[in-house]
Amino acid sequence: MPKRKAVDESLYKQIADYIQMKIDSGEWEAGSKILSETQLAAQFKVSRETVRHAISQLHAKGFLNRRRGAGTFVAMPTYKWDYLKMFFPAEAGTHHSLLEIKIIHASESLAQTLEVPPKSEVYEISRLRYLFDERRIPTILEKAYFAKSLNVQMELIDFNKRLYDFLEANEGIKLTRFKNLIEPALLTPTEAGCLKCSQNRPVLLLSRIGYSGDRPIILTKSIVNSDRLKLQIEL
Repeated sequence: MPKRKAVDESLYKQIADYIQMKIDSGEWEAGSKILSETQLAAQFKVSRETVRHAISQLHAKGFLNRRRGAGTFVAMPTYKWDYLKMFFPAEAGTHHSLLEIKIIHASESLAQTLEVPPKSEVYEISRLRYLFDERRIPTILEKAYFAKSLNVQMELIDFNKRLYDFLEANEGIKLTRFKNLIEPALLTPTEAGCLKCSQNRPVLLLSRIGYSGDRPIILTKSIVNSDRLKLQIEL
């Protein structure tokens, strides 16, 4: 009996290694459907139970996703960042896609955050962010707010890039510190459509206030697609 177990472990490891090789080589792309359990069992001349065990191992490691009634698919890549050390670093790509720019009247909470009079005019910039500049599947839905009274030269902004960089390079506003908040949220239908996710699913809402000295300059609210990005905190 122990001998048979060792053989079974060797077989399912061969299958797992084969699937992993197909994924790593790019032959089986992220989001694509892999061979069925029946096909893999026939190819390796093993039982479906052995194949199922191999798939379970890769599913547990985050390489595969199972969809009831549809099959097994290569998981979309998930990225992890140390939240205390970095906040969507440049190494993860800087490409944004502009959705909308509008001027709103600051609510009491927004006015308090930006230290401007209530109902004063504030820019609201909605954008999608793609990690590692992948243009197919957005990872973050971001809304940025700053006071119109800053007199930022909006016509000069490249909205595909980071607003922080523009403020420093073109407006001479260097953000010297940040205050961050992480909280759970549920996607609205509109937000789900933007992120290509199912609605009413739990997500992370990251709020960040950027200061120049003691003066709050910009508030960003980022809704993170948890299928694409996980944040880890190391203390």
